[in-house]
Amino acid sequence: MARMLSVVWYKVLPARFGGQKGIAEFNYFLSGHHELVCICSENNEPSGKEPYRILPILPVSKNQLVSLSAWQKIINVAKQDLSTHIILEHPYYGLTGIFLKKSLGVKLIIHSHNIESQRFKKLGKWWWPILAWLEKISHRNADLSLFKTGEDYQFAIEHFSLKNDTCMVVPFGITRKTIPRPSEKQEARKRIEVKHELSPPEKIILFNGTLDYKPNARAIELIVHRIIPTLLRKTNEPFKIIVCGRIVDPAYQYIRELKHEKYIYAGLVDDISDYFLAADIFINPVPDGGGIKVKLIEALSYNLNVVSTDSGAKGIDMRILNEKVIKIEDNDWEKFCDEIILSWEKKFDTPAGFFKEYHWENIAGNVAERINRC
Repeated sequence: MARMLSVVWYKVLPARFGGQKGIAEFNYFLSGHHELVCICSENNEPSGKEPYRILPILPVSKNQLVSLSAWQKIINVAKQDLSTHIILEHPYYGLTGIFLKKSLGVKLIIHSHNIESQRFKKLGKWWWPILAWLEKISHRNADLSLFKTGEDYQFAIEHFSLKNDTCMVVPFGITRKTIPRPSEKQEARKRIEVKHELSPPEKIILFNGTLDYKPNARAIELIVHRIIPTLLRKTNEPFKIIVCGRIVDPAYQYIRELKHEKYIYAGLVDDISDYFLAADIFINPVPDGGGIKVKLIEALSYNLNVVSTDSGAKGIDMRILNEKVIKIEDNDWEKFCDEIILSWEKKFDTPAGFFKEYHWENIAGNVAERINRC
């Protein structure tokens, strides 16, 4: 059994958002195969029920990534715990990981959630070439590189000069094993109707995500200014579009001011599962591929039909989904709305093969097997 040290430089506990869940649940299920210790930032709040040890001792600041004292804390834990493998969530601590590999002989694993340099290039950050260099050197020194999508995997092979046998795709996973029972959906629907003063005939169209993130913020603007007006021209069916998610960054507070009688901004909700259970359909109108696909995976696990832009559905394995996900060319909002109307009436279940491929138990088991072969 390997002795894993997971390095998480930001807050993921309690896990409420897509990226947080992607790390917290990955560590939870991986710890069932290998001994795992997670060193993370001080603002993490473990529940005490996690099946692995958590050390919230890193600074709550992006400056920690260039802080020698933060690096030293990671190095000390690796030495004290006799770690055999180190998993870096994102490549930002890449130089620390390379040092540990060379000085202690640990196996280095980089768990990438995006090609970070390309993401920040699209966002217009001047420093993206520096990150591209760090990303490349980190992955080239890794014994195993984990990517969220096949597209990211291929990018890394081509641009980082990696070998196929040191890489694997590790999608965002789910914890549900089957579609919800009808009674679950009915009970959640009643709670959401009461909370938001909805009438039983109204269709609930759901979108959720981290809203103070440019691609998702743009999606909200499109919902209010393009999608709702287009739907009103095309159907007489009553509906509401409900949007859930946090807005912390002051630059995105304007989203709170967007108004329409068919639009409900629910904000950061206590239990997102109620909204997935109550919804009739999930939409993902992210126009530039920046959204984390975990929201689509979650929606499918709740048996929702999904209408998405092409960019918003990149990395989803369409072979096992039949017609549960309808992809529309980016910015074709007329077609997008046509498919919303068609899809909210379609009644077929998320295939069993989806749960087999995307459940965290199976994903973690595959990763644990690859770790054994490192």
